[in-house]
Amino acid sequence: MKLTGLNIKMKSKNLNGKLHKINSLARLLQLTKPHLNKIVLAALCVMVVNAAELLKPYILKLVIDDFLIKKISQNGMYSITSMGILYFIVATIGGLSSFTQVNLINKAGQEIMRNLRKRVFRTIQFLPLSYLDKTSSGRLITRATNDVEALSEMYTDVIISLFKDFFLLIGIVYAMLALDVKLALISFSVVPIMFSIIFLLKNKIRKNFSKMKSLIGRINGFMAENISGMKIIQIFTAEREKNAEFLNLNAEYFKSTLFQVRMNSILRPIADVFQSLAVAIILWYSMSKIANHTIEIGVLFAFTTYIKQFFNPISDLADNYATIQSALVSAERIFELLDEEGSLEDLDKGKSHEHIQGDIEFKDVWFSYDGSDWILKNVSFKVKNGETVAFIGETGAGKTTIISLIS
Repeated sequence: MKLTGLNIKMKSKNLNGKLHKINSLARLLQLTKPHLNKIVLAALCVMVVNAAELLKPYILKLVIDDFLIKKISQNGMYSITSMGILYFIVATIGGLSSFTQVNLINKAGQEIMRNLRKRVFRTIQFLPLSYLDKTSSGRLITRATNDVEALSEMYTDVIISLFKDFFLLIGIVYAMLALDVKLALISFSVVPIMFSIIFLLKNKIRKNFSKMKSLIGRINGFMAENISGMKIIQIFTAEREKNAEFLNLNAEYFKSTLFQVRMNSILRPIADVFQSLAVAIILWYSMSKIANHTIEIGVLFAFTTYIKQFFNPISDLADNYATIQSALVSAERIFELLDEEGSLEDLDKGKSHEHIQGDIEFKDVWFSYDGSDWILKNVSFKVKNGETVAFIGETGAGKTTIISLIS
Protein backbone atom coordinates (compact mmCIF):
# COMPACT_ATOMS: atom_id res chain seq x y z
CA MET A 1 0.00 0.00 0.00
CA LYS A 2 2.85 2.39 0.78
CA LEU A 3 4.41 1.74 -2.63
CA THR A 4 1.08 2.44 -4.36
CA GLY A 5 0.73 5.71 -2.48
CA LEU A 6 4.27 6.68 -3.44
CA ASN A 7 3.55 5.93 -7.11
CA ILE A 8 0.41 8.09 -6.98
CA LYS A 9 2.41 10.98 -5.48
CA MET A 10 5.10 10.64 -8.15
CA LYS A 11 2.49 10.61 -10.94
CA SER A 12 0.78 13.64 -9.40
CA LYS A 13 4.11 15.47 -9.21
CA ASN A 14 4.91 14.67 -12.85
CA LEU A 15 1.43 15.83 -13.92
CA ASN A 16 1.82 19.10 -12.02
CA GLY A 17 5.23 19.61 -13.64
CA LYS A 18 3.72 19.14 -17.12
CA LEU A 19 0.85 21.52 -16.33
CA HIS A 20 3.33 24.17 -15.09
CA LYS A 21 5.34 23.74 -18.30
CA ILE A 22 2.23 24.15 -20.50
CA ASN A 23 1.07 27.15 -18.47
CA SER A 24 4.49 28.81 -18.71
CA LEU A 25 4.62 28.25 -22.47
CA ALA A 26 1.13 29.71 -22.89
CA ARG A 27 2.09 32.80 -20.87
CA LEU A 28 5.29 33.21 -22.90
CA LEU A 29 3.23 33.18 -26.10
CA GLN A 30 0.82 35.75 -24.62
CA LEU A 31 3.71 38.19 -24.28
CA THR A 32 4.06 38.15 -28.09
CA LYS A 33 0.53 39.53 -28.72
CA PRO A 34 1.53 43.24 -28.88
CA HIS A 35 4.16 42.33 -31.50
CA LEU A 36 2.01 39.99 -33.58
CA ASN A 37 2.34 42.05 -36.77
CA LYS A 38 6.15 41.77 -36.74
CA ILE A 39 6.00 38.06 -35.94
CA VAL A 40 3.47 37.33 -38.72
CA LEU A 41 5.61 39.24 -41.24
CA ALA A 42 8.69 37.34 -40.06
CA ALA A 43 6.76 34.08 -40.45
CA LEU A 44 5.87 34.99 -44.05
CA CYS A 45 9.56 35.69 -44.74
CA VAL A 46 10.37 32.28 -43.29
CA MET A 47 7.92 30.64 -45.69
CA VAL A 48 9.70 32.35 -48.59
CA VAL A 49 13.08 31.14 -47.26
CA ASN A 50 11.74 27.59 -46.99
CA ALA A 51 10.33 27.73 -50.53
CA ALA A 52 13.74 28.83 -51.81
CA GLU A 53 15.46 25.97 -49.96
CA LEU A 54 13.05 23.45 -51.49
CA LEU A 55 13.28 24.86 -55.02
CA LYS A 56 17.07 24.89 -55.32
CA PRO A 57 17.60 21.07 -55.26
CA TYR A 58 14.69 20.60 -57.68
CA ILE A 59 16.22 23.08 -60.18
CA LEU A 60 19.51 21.15 -60.04
CA LYS A 61 17.60 17.88 -60.47
CA LEU A 62 16.05 19.21 -63.70
CA VAL A 63 19.46 20.32 -65.00
CA ILE A 64 21.07 16.93 -64.28
CA ASP A 65 18.27 14.71 -65.63
CA ASP A 66 17.05 16.78 -68.59
CA PHE A 67 20.16 18.51 -69.91
CA LEU A 68 23.10 16.37 -68.72
CA ILE A 69 21.63 12.83 -68.83
CA LYS A 70 18.78 12.94 -71.37
CA LYS A 71 20.47 15.64 -73.52
CA ILE A 72 17.19 17.48 -74.10
CA SER A 73 17.67 20.38 -76.51
CA GLN A 74 17.74 23.81 -74.90
CA ASN A 75 14.92 26.01 -76.13
CA GLY A 76 14.43 29.62 -75.03
CA MET A 77 13.74 29.87 -71.31
CA TYR A 78 14.16 26.12 -70.77
CA SER A 79 17.96 26.02 -70.85
CA ILE A 80 20.93 25.57 -68.52
CA THR A 81 21.57 29.33 -68.61
CA SER A 82 17.98 30.13 -67.67
CA MET A 83 18.06 27.53 -64.89
CA GLY A 84 21.28 29.06 -63.56
CA ILE A 85 19.69 32.53 -63.53
CA LEU A 86 16.58 31.12 -61.87
CA TYR A 87 18.72 29.39 -59.23
CA PHE A 88 20.49 32.70 -58.49
CA ILE A 89 17.19 34.63 -58.26
CA VAL A 90 15.70 32.03 -55.90
CA ALA A 91 18.83 32.09 -53.70
CA THR A 92 18.81 35.93 -53.63
CA ILE A 93 15.13 36.15 -52.67
CA GLY A 94 15.74 33.55 -49.94
CA GLY A 95 18.71 35.51 -48.59
CA LEU A 96 16.83 38.84 -48.51
CA SER A 97 13.85 37.19 -46.80
CA SER A 98 16.15 35.63 -44.20
CA PHE A 99 17.75 39.03 -43.52
CA THR A 100 14.30 40.64 -43.08
CA GLN A 101 12.93 37.97 -40.75
CA VAL A 102 16.04 38.03 -38.52
CA ASN A 103 15.73 41.78 -38.00
CA LEU A 104 11.96 41.65 -37.42
CA ILE A 105 12.04 38.83 -34.88
CA ASN A 106 15.00 40.27 -33.00
CA LYS A 107 13.32 43.66 -32.70
CA ALA A 108 10.13 42.03 -31.40
CA GLY A 109 12.13 39.84 -29.00
CA GLN A 110 14.11 42.74 -27.55
CA GLU A 111 10.93 44.78 -27.06
CA ILE A 112 9.37 41.86 -25.17
CA MET A 113 12.48 41.58 -22.99
CA ARG A 114 12.51 45.31 -22.27
CA ASN A 115 8.91 45.20 -21.04
CA LEU A 116 9.50 42.01 -19.06
CA ARG A 117 12.56 43.50 -17.29
CA LYS A 118 10.43 46.53 -16.34
CA ARG A 119 7.76 44.26 -14.84
CA VAL A 120 10.30 42.14 -12.96
CA PHE A 121 12.09 45.18 -11.49
CA ARG A 122 8.81 46.86 -10.52
CA THR A 123 7.63 43.67 -8.82
CA ILE A 124 10.90 43.31 -6.87
CA GLN A 125 10.79 47.00 -5.94
CA PHE A 126 7.38 46.74 -4.27
CA LEU A 127 7.53 43.21 -2.84
CA PRO A 128 6.28 42.99 0.76
CA LEU A 129 8.86 42.60 3.51
CA SER A 130 7.54 39.12 4.32
CA TYR A 131 8.51 37.93 0.83
CA LEU A 132 11.92 39.62 0.95
CA ASP A 133 12.60 38.00 4.34
CA LYS A 134 12.02 34.53 2.89
CA THR A 135 13.80 35.09 -0.44
CA SER A 136 17.51 35.67 -0.85
CA SER A 137 18.73 38.62 -2.88
CA GLY A 138 20.67 36.19 -5.09
CA ARG A 139 17.47 34.46 -6.23
CA LEU A 140 15.91 37.80 -7.12
CA ILE A 141 19.04 38.95 -8.97
CA THR A 142 19.12 35.68 -10.93
CA ARG A 143 15.51 36.06 -12.01
CA ALA A 144 16.05 39.66 -13.09
CA THR A 145 19.22 38.87 -15.08
CA ASN A 146 20.01 35.23 -15.94
CA ASP A 147 16.41 34.07 -16.27
CA VAL A 148 15.34 37.04 -18.39
CA GLU A 149 18.38 36.52 -20.64
CA ALA A 150 17.40 32.87 -21.13
CA LEU A 151 13.98 34.02 -22.36
CA SER A 152 15.62 36.57 -24.65
CA GLU A 153 17.46 33.80 -26.47
CA MET A 154 14.23 31.87 -26.88
CA TYR A 155 12.32 34.80 -28.37
CA THR A 156 15.06 35.99 -30.72
CA ASP A 157 16.37 32.62 -31.91
CA VAL A 158 14.21 29.66 -31.04
CA ILE A 159 10.57 30.58 -31.74
CA ILE A 160 11.02 31.65 -35.37
CA SER A 161 13.56 28.85 -35.86
CA LEU A 162 10.99 26.29 -34.69
CA PHE A 163 8.43 27.75 -37.07
CA LYS A 164 10.92 27.65 -39.94
CA ASP A 165 12.11 24.12 -39.18
CA PHE A 166 8.56 22.76 -38.76
CA PHE A 167 7.33 24.00 -42.14
CA LEU A 168 10.63 23.16 -43.83
CA LEU A 169 10.26 19.56 -42.64
CA ILE A 170 6.71 19.43 -44.02
CA GLY A 171 7.91 20.81 -47.36
CA ILE A 172 10.83 18.39 -47.56
CA VAL A 173 8.62 15.39 -46.74
CA TYR A 174 6.14 16.46 -49.45
CA ALA A 175 8.91 17.00 -52.03
CA MET A 176 10.51 13.62 -51.28
CA LEU A 177 7.18 11.77 -51.45
CA ALA A 178 6.37 13.53 -54.72
CA LEU A 179 9.70 12.45 -56.26
CA ASP A 180 9.70 8.81 -55.06
CA VAL A 181 7.50 7.36 -52.32
CA LYS A 182 9.63 4.25 -51.72
CA LEU A 183 12.89 6.21 -51.46
CA ALA A 184 11.21 8.65 -49.08
CA LEU A 185 10.00 5.88 -46.76
CA ILE A 186 13.47 4.30 -46.74
CA SER A 187 14.97 7.69 -45.87
CA PHE A 188 12.58 8.15 -42.95
CA SER A 189 13.23 4.67 -41.50
CA VAL A 190 16.01 5.94 -39.20
CA VAL A 191 14.01 8.87 -37.77
CA PRO A 192 12.01 6.93 -35.08
CA ILE A 193 15.23 5.49 -33.61
CA MET A 194 16.83 8.93 -33.42
CA PHE A 195 13.79 10.52 -31.76
CA SER A 196 13.65 7.67 -29.22
CA ILE A 197 17.22 8.49 -28.11
CA ILE A 198 16.46 12.23 -27.89
CA PHE A 199 13.30 11.50 -25.87
CA LEU A 200 15.30 9.49 -23.34
CA LEU A 201 17.70 12.41 -22.84
CA LYS A 202 15.13 15.20 -22.51
CA ASN A 203 14.05 14.52 -18.90
CA LYS A 204 17.65 14.47 -17.69
CA ILE A 205 18.33 17.76 -19.46
CA ARG A 206 15.31 19.48 -17.89
CA LYS A 207 16.06 18.28 -14.35
CA ASN A 208 19.65 19.44 -14.65
CA PHE A 209 18.54 22.87 -15.90
CA SER A 210 16.38 23.31 -12.80
CA LYS A 211 19.35 22.39 -10.62
CA MET A 212 21.62 24.83 -12.49
CA LYS A 213 19.14 27.72 -12.07
CA SER A 214 18.86 27.02 -8.35
CA LEU A 215 22.64 26.85 -7.92
CA ILE A 216 23.34 30.10 -9.80
CA GLY A 217 20.74 31.78 -7.62
CA ARG A 218 22.53 30.54 -4.50
CA ILE A 219 25.90 31.68 -5.88
CA ASN A 220 24.53 35.15 -6.68
CA GLY A 221 23.04 35.39 -3.20
CA PHE A 222 26.28 34.24 -1.60
CA MET A 223 28.25 36.82 -3.60
CA ALA A 224 25.88 39.67 -2.78
CA GLU A 225 25.80 38.85 0.93
CA ASN A 226 29.56 38.36 1.30
CA ILE A 227 30.66 41.34 -0.78
CA SER A 228 28.37 43.68 1.16
CA GLY A 229 29.52 42.16 4.46
CA MET A 230 33.22 41.71 3.61
CA LYS A 231 34.35 44.08 6.36
CA ILE A 232 32.51 42.01 8.97
CA ILE A 233 33.99 38.78 7.55
CA GLN A 234 37.50 40.23 7.78
CA ILE A 235 36.97 41.55 11.31
CA PHE A 236 36.02 38.07 12.53
CA THR A 237 38.66 36.35 10.29
CA ALA A 238 36.00 34.17 8.62
CA GLU A 239 37.63 34.26 5.18
CA ARG A 240 38.58 30.56 5.16
CA GLU A 241 35.12 29.46 6.23
CA LYS A 242 33.40 31.58 3.56
CA ASN A 243 35.92 30.47 0.93
CA ALA A 244 35.17 26.83 1.73
CA GLU A 245 31.41 27.49 1.38
CA PHE A 246 31.94 29.16 -1.98
CA LEU A 247 34.20 26.36 -3.25
CA ASN A 248 31.50 23.79 -2.43
CA LEU A 249 28.85 25.83 -4.25
CA ASN A 250 31.13 26.46 -7.21
CA ALA A 251 32.09 22.79 -7.49
CA GLU A 252 28.45 21.74 -7.46
CA TYR A 253 27.59 24.24 -10.19
CA PHE A 254 30.62 23.11 -12.21
CA LYS A 255 29.41 19.49 -12.10
CA SER A 256 25.89 20.40 -13.22
CA THR A 257 27.22 22.63 -16.03
CA LEU A 258 29.61 19.91 -17.21
CA PHE A 259 26.74 17.42 -17.27
CA GLN A 260 24.71 19.88 -19.37
CA VAL A 261 27.57 20.31 -21.83
CA ARG A 262 27.84 16.54 -22.20
CA MET A 263 24.10 16.19 -22.83
CA ASN A 264 24.10 19.01 -25.39
CA SER A 265 27.17 17.60 -27.13
CA ILE A 266 25.34 14.31 -27.68
CA LEU A 267 22.27 15.73 -29.45
CA ARG A 268 23.78 17.18 -32.65
CA PRO A 269 26.20 14.27 -33.28
CA ILE A 270 23.23 11.91 -32.99
CA ALA A 271 21.43 13.83 -35.74
CA ASP A 272 24.60 13.91 -37.88
CA VAL A 273 25.18 10.16 -37.49
CA PHE A 274 21.61 9.31 -38.51
CA GLN A 275 21.81 11.76 -41.43
CA SER A 276 24.90 9.94 -42.74
CA LEU A 277 23.22 6.59 -42.12
CA ALA A 278 20.14 7.65 -44.13
CA VAL A 279 22.32 8.87 -47.04
CA ALA A 280 24.31 5.61 -46.97
CA ILE A 281 21.12 3.53 -47.05
CA ILE A 282 19.74 5.55 -49.97
CA LEU A 283 22.99 5.24 -51.96
CA TRP A 284 23.16 1.49 -51.29
CA TYR A 285 19.54 1.00 -52.34
CA SER A 286 19.77 3.25 -55.42
CA MET A 287 22.92 1.85 -57.06
CA SER A 288 21.18 -1.13 -58.63
CA LYS A 289 18.11 0.97 -59.50
CA ILE A 290 20.26 3.49 -61.38
CA ALA A 291 21.89 0.65 -63.33
CA ASN A 292 18.40 -0.61 -64.26
CA HIS A 293 17.32 2.95 -65.14
CA THR A 294 14.46 2.79 -62.62
CA ILE A 295 15.84 5.76 -60.66
CA GLU A 296 17.25 8.88 -62.29
CA ILE A 297 20.58 10.35 -61.11
CA GLY A 298 18.96 13.76 -60.67
CA VAL A 299 16.36 12.22 -58.36
CA LEU A 300 19.12 10.59 -56.29
CA PHE A 301 20.99 13.91 -56.12
CA ALA A 302 17.81 15.74 -55.02
CA PHE A 303 17.12 13.04 -52.41
CA THR A 304 20.58 13.24 -50.84
CA THR A 305 20.24 17.05 -50.71
CA TYR A 306 16.75 16.82 -49.19
CA ILE A 307 17.98 14.30 -46.61
CA LYS A 308 20.67 16.74 -45.49
CA GLN A 309 18.08 19.51 -45.40
CA PHE A 310 15.72 17.20 -43.50
CA PHE A 311 18.23 16.43 -40.77
CA ASN A 312 19.48 20.01 -40.43
CA PRO A 313 16.19 21.18 -38.84
CA ILE A 314 16.25 18.09 -36.62
CA SER A 315 19.80 19.01 -35.54
CA ASP A 316 18.56 22.55 -34.89
CA LEU A 317 15.63 21.16 -32.89
CA ALA A 318 18.07 19.09 -30.86
CA ASP A 319 20.20 22.17 -30.18
CA ASN A 320 17.17 24.36 -29.49
CA TYR A 321 15.70 21.77 -27.13
CA ALA A 322 18.28 22.69 -24.50
CA THR A 323 17.47 26.39 -24.99
CA ILE A 324 13.74 25.71 -24.74
CA GLN A 325 14.16 23.73 -21.52
CA SER A 326 16.29 26.48 -20.03
CA ALA A 327 13.73 29.10 -21.07
CA LEU A 328 10.79 27.13 -19.62
CA VAL A 329 12.57 26.71 -16.28
CA SER A 330 13.40 30.43 -16.28
CA ALA A 331 9.83 31.29 -17.26
CA GLU A 332 8.42 29.32 -14.32
CA ARG A 333 10.74 31.19 -11.96
CA ILE A 334 9.92 34.61 -13.46
CA PHE A 335 6.15 34.03 -13.50
CA GLU A 336 6.33 32.76 -9.93
CA LEU A 337 7.77 36.18 -9.04
CA LEU A 338 5.35 38.16 -11.22
CA ASP A 339 2.41 36.31 -9.63
CA GLU A 340 3.26 38.23 -6.45
CA GLU A 341 2.01 41.43 -8.16
CA GLY A 342 -1.31 41.05 -6.34
CA SER A 343 0.41 41.38 -2.95
CA LEU A 344 2.72 44.31 -3.73
CA GLU A 345 3.05 47.19 -1.30
CA ASP A 346 0.65 50.08 -1.96
CA LEU A 347 2.51 53.37 -1.74
CA ASP A 348 -0.75 55.28 -1.17
CA LYS A 349 -1.51 53.38 2.04
CA GLY A 350 -0.01 54.02 5.44
CA LYS A 351 0.76 57.21 7.34
CA SER A 352 3.66 59.58 6.90
CA HIS A 353 5.62 60.76 9.94
CA GLU A 354 8.37 63.34 9.65
CA HIS A 355 9.96 62.43 12.96
CA ILE A 356 9.47 59.29 15.05
CA GLN A 357 10.31 59.12 18.76
CA GLY A 358 9.70 56.43 21.31
CA ASP A 359 10.93 53.18 22.82
CA ILE A 360 11.14 49.76 21.16
CA GLU A 361 9.89 46.81 23.19
CA PHE A 362 9.41 43.11 22.49
CA LYS A 363 7.22 41.12 24.91
CA ASP A 364 7.25 37.31 24.57
CA VAL A 365 7.64 37.50 20.78
CA TRP A 366 7.44 34.29 18.78
CA PHE A 367 7.97 34.34 15.02
CA SER A 368 8.05 31.81 12.19
CA TYR A 369 8.14 32.23 8.40
CA ASP A 370 6.17 29.04 7.76
CA GLY A 371 4.06 28.74 10.93
CA SER A 372 5.98 25.77 12.34
CA ASP A 373 9.75 26.33 12.30
CA TRP A 374 10.15 29.03 14.96
CA ILE A 375 13.00 31.50 14.38
CA LEU A 376 12.26 33.54 17.52
CA LYS A 377 11.00 31.98 20.73
CA ASN A 378 9.77 34.00 23.71
CA VAL A 379 11.99 37.02 22.91
CA SER A 380 11.70 40.01 25.26
CA PHE A 381 13.76 43.19 25.43
CA LYS A 382 13.37 46.95 25.61
CA VAL A 383 15.41 49.67 23.89
CA LYS A 384 14.83 53.15 25.28
CA ASN A 385 14.87 56.27 23.16
CA GLY A 386 18.49 57.28 22.46
CA GLU A 387 20.03 53.95 23.46
CA THR A 388 22.31 51.92 21.16
CA VAL A 389 21.90 48.14 21.22
CA ALA A 390 23.83 45.40 19.35
CA PHE A 391 22.39 41.99 18.43
CA ILE A 392 25.09 39.31 18.45
CA GLY A 393 24.67 35.67 17.46
CA GLU A 394 25.46 32.95 14.98
CA THR A 395 24.07 32.83 11.44
CA GLY A 396 20.38 31.92 11.62
CA ALA A 397 19.98 33.00 15.24
CA GLY A 398 17.37 35.61 14.25
CA LYS A 399 19.28 38.92 14.19
CA THR A 400 17.99 40.00 10.77
CA THR A 401 14.50 38.74 11.63
CA ILE A 402 14.35 41.01 14.70
CA ILE A 403 15.43 44.05 12.66
CA SER A 404 12.88 43.17 9.99
CA LEU A 405 10.12 42.87 12.58
CA ILE A 406 11.03 46.31 13.94
CA SER A 407 10.74 47.69 10.39
